Amino acid sequence: MKYRLLITLFLISVSLILLNRFSDLSINNPLIYWLLIFVLYSTFFLLLNGILKEKYRKATKILIIIIGVICIGLYRITYLSFWGTQTIEYVNISNENKSIEFQMRDLGGLGFKTRIIENTKILPNINWIKEIDTSKINKTEWKKVEIERNEMNIKFP
Repeated sequence: MKYRLLITLFLISVSLILLNRFSDLSINNPLIYWLLIFVLYSTFFLLLNGILKEKYRKATKILIIIIGVICIGLYRITYLSFWGTQTIEYVNISNENKSIEFQMRDLGGLGFKTRIIENTKILPNINWIKEIDTSKINKTEWKKVEIERNEMNIKFP
């Protein structure tokens, strides 16, 4: 029972991280992303310890603590480097879970990177996105709303 739960957690976290990396699935919250990374590595080492007949119980606990500290540190460092929605420009008339958003990403000393995406909400903080050109959208399907979100907390003059 214990190993089934560990295998399930491992497979879910691997799937979400790989989908985030190689598909249009987007994990918007850095806390959720680094929590998934922590679960991935922790369950891997717990399963490996189970395969090795619990020989390295202390080493596994220490390794999981080290992984936790590293994930907390990386969360603090990469907090602002995730995409943040500045404005929601359009909302789909037939499906309110779809919106067209203007997003920004902090590149540190290099400034900001921007994009306009069509965002479909799957779960809270997990979305399906694709970059689009707003000049080519069908205006009969979209309602213009211009909602300011300012997730990057940029102070305008």
